[in-house]
Amino acid sequence: MNPGAPAAAPSGPVESFRRGEFRIVAKQEELPPEIRGALAAYLKNEALADPGRKWNATDGVADPSLPRRRLTLAGFGKTVAFVAYEHGESGKHAHVLLLALDEGKVSVAHACVGPPIVPMNLDGLRGAVRKKTCTPVALTAQEEETPEKKE
Repeated sequence: MNPGAPAAAPSGPVESFRRGEFRIVAKQEELPPEIRGALAAYLKNEALADPGRKWNATDGVADPSLPRRRLTLAGFGKTVAFVAYEHGESGKHAHVLLLALDEGKVSVAHACVGPPIVPMNLDGLRGAVRKKTCTPVALTAQEEETPEKKE
């Protein structure tokens, strides 16, 4: 390594997310079908409520027919998409997925989980990913890991 040489710029989905421009969507149906398909596969086809819709935010399940997750923010650009959602359990927490877009193929390239993200907007999400307050999780198991399960 040459100490005088400039550091290589970070690349990949995380860097594309940090610097990219996105079309922000308000509902899942506004995401392209390939992204919805990859999201459904990641969530093992469990339901995800749209913002403002009813969902089970705690373990005290009032209605077992309601989803345990709710979309908070999503968007897509040329090479990456993101989906942020809340997951209700004993400790409500946030998930952020970054999906790589490559000629119609979509794959989850990065996933993280952490406390609720404030503010819940693109800058807030970028900050949580950058500062790693949203802790990366392994993609192979594709499990819903809660902050309590990591300890």
